[in-house]
Order: sequence, then structure tokens, then C-alpha cells
Amino acid sequence: MEDHKYLRSPRPQCDDPAGSAKLRCRLRADEVSNKRGSRLNICRKIEMLFDGIDREVYHSFGDTLRPPMAERKPRTLCGVSIPATTRVVTYVSRGFESMRGFDIFMRTAAVFPWEFSDVVFIVSVPTKWPTAVDSSYIGEAKTFKDWVLAREPLDLRQEFIFVGKIPPLDLAKLLATTDLHIYLTVPFVLSWSMLDAMSCGAVVLGSATPPVQEMIRDGENGLLANFFDADEFASKAIAVLKDPDGHRHLGKAAEQNDRRAIQHAHDCAEDAGFVSADGGARGGGVKVADLF
Repeated sequence: MEDHKYLRSPRPQCDDPAGSAKLRCRLRADEVSNKRGSRLNICRKIEMLFDGIDREVYHSFGDTLRPPMAERKPRTLCGVSIPATTRVVTYVSRGFESMRGFDIFMRTAAVFPWEFSDVVFIVSVPTKWPTAVDSSYIGEAKTFKDWVLAREPLDLRQEFIFVGKIPPLDLAKLLATTDLHIYLTVPFVLSWSMLDAMSCGAVVLGSATPPVQEMIRDGENGLLANFFDADEFASKAIAVLKDPDGHRHLGKAAEQNDRRAIQHAHDCAEDAGFVSADGGARGGGVKVADLF
């Protein structure tokens, strides 16, 4: 077919081979620039809306499950009795995966006995087969967890509780009790568990990777550490556990951050005509409960 049928303009001709090559490079650069410009124009017209957290489930329970240290009493979490002075650290993920930093979490925990031993680690992760990435190097180990624990044995001075997957309300109460929630991810889709932890007012120590940095501002509504630096994670974690009361402002700011995001999403949905000012659906549209 002829060029005009493809809506293309005839390419300029050049007798000089070197000049022709330069011309082709310039044309290609202009083409790429135009495509990028088009994409930028489209991106400017798109607004991302945070789709919200179920605040009826994930909230801080008024900090009643996480009182100041001086007011704490022995409590039971996931069927385990925990003394009043013992700190709680949580780790939640969809699976034991390298991309969610389970190995870094275990290396971080290994530093604790030398600096702060009065802590219990509660891990809520469903047991499942390793991802294709992890299965390529874990050898005979059945799961990435088995592979990690073979290289990072549990210290007998530490207490780890692996509870598997637990119901949402139980998870919310756990996250509303923890003194520190550790979350890691490579640049990938952000986990709901981190947002749930923030909504529950937990102090979150996350990896300084792009998806986490979209939600956590270091020192304002949480803490960040280099994904691969277990020592930095341990240093910041221990600082929080030595003074939980002094870091509560981070957890409260995290919860307030989620509240504002949910309100913003609702306001935008209202402006777009999805819902009415009183929260009812318009024109057979979706309900607020369906949005959040």
C-alpha cells in the first residue's frame, strides 16, 4: 500500500549517506519526543484516586489496645500471653517472598537479642508455595521461608509466632496493638497490609522504595530504611521499641493520613457524580460502601 493510505508523510530524501543517517536519527528523535509529549498530555488529564481502607474494620480502636507503657497490663495476642513490658513487632504479607523482604526482616530480627530482647515477633503470612523467582534458587527447600530459616536460624532468646492468615478483624486488632510494623517491598504493587497497618495507627517502618515512599514520609507518618540494609532497619526498629510512647505521633499521623485520603476519594467521587452529598448513589451508580 502507498504511504498516504497509512496517513504518513513522505520521508525527506538525502543523497549523502551520512546526512541520511543523521536525518533518520533526527526524525526518530522527533517521533519519540512526540510520543512522550502525547503521553505527558494524557497523564496530566488523569487523576489517581486512593480507593480507601475499610475503616469499619481497620482503625486504632482509640488506642485502647495500645496504651502508654506505664498503663499496660499483660495481654493475649493470637493465643499467646504477652507480659506488659514486652514489645510487639508485626510482619504481614501475602506470602514468604524475597520481593516482600522476608529474608531482610529475619536478618533485622537477628540483631535484636544484642540490643533489645524483650520483644515478640508476630508473623501473619499464609503458607504457600514459593513464587517462580524464589523457586529458581531455593533448591530442595519447600518454601522461601524454609530456605531463609535454614540460613537465618531463629535465636532461642527470641519469640516468633507464625499465625498464618487470620480473619480481618483479628488482623486489625493485631495491627492496633503492635508497637512496630515492619514492611518491605521491591518496586512493585503496594500491599494492602501496609495501608491497613497505617489505618490502625501502627508505627510503620518500611523500605525506602517508590511504592512505600508514596505513602510514608520518613519521620512524619512513619519511618523508612534501605531495603537491603538490615542494620539500618534494626537500628530504627530498636529506637522505636525502646521508646514506644515517644514514637506514637508517627502512628497517629499515619492513621490521620488514611482518613484524609479516604475523605479525598469520597469528595472526588461526589464531584464526579458517583455519589450524592449525603452518601447515596446517583442515577443507579455505585454506593459509597462499594467504593471503599
